Amino acid sequence: MIHRTAWLESPFAGNVERNITYARDVVLWGVRQGYAVLCSHLIYPQVLDDDEPDERQTGIEAGLRWQRNAEQLWVATDHGISAGMARGLRNWADVRPFGFVYEVTRDDASGGFFREIADVSELIGRSASE
Repeated sequence: MIHRTAWLESPFAGNVERNITYARDVVLWGVRQGYAVLCSHLIYPQVLDDDEPDERQTGIEAGLRWQRNAEQLWVATDHGISAGMARGLRNWADVRPFGFVYEVTRDDASGGFFREIADVSELIGRSASE
């Protein structure tokens, strides 16, 4: 049964194939835990050209707009925090300075993921330079 909504921030650029697989794994884990998890880079690059700056920007803006509707923000950090993820974190902090934020990392012992409450500003501080 789905009982909460979560927005997933995870890397996309760089090793795109690895990052898509990683995001799908986190989304699947979340759905199995009863969350409706949304990750915009699993949607918009399928219909917009990420290599076209205007279309890429449209996809980013659409994702940030959807993020506002989530009850929780999940930040998948196994592959670091990209500049794009930091932008999503700042967007969340602007809209919900006291919202529910969880760091999601792979738990190699169980093959699953675990969540820990994290401070958005601490995660932004760990991000890649823009």
